Amino acid sequence: MGMAVSKKVLRRAVDRNRVKRLMRESFRHNAPRLPPVDIVLSLSQRKRLRDEASLLRALEKTWATLSAA
Repeated sequence: MGMAVSKKVLRRAVDRNRVKRLMRESFRHNAPRLPPVDIVLSLSQRKRLRDEASLLRALEKTWATLSAA
């Protein structure tokens, strides 16, 4: 899994790293049900990231879509 969080989206490194930790943890919990594919996650719009819960909901939706394919 690859991740990209732009400075344009989150200015502070601590915020970018926090988002990446959340992405990794979410992937770790869902990896057993995912097919063997390469995954690249890119956070590109700040307005989509209101809080951690919205990010985790979006990731759960992504994992569900991938596991159904």
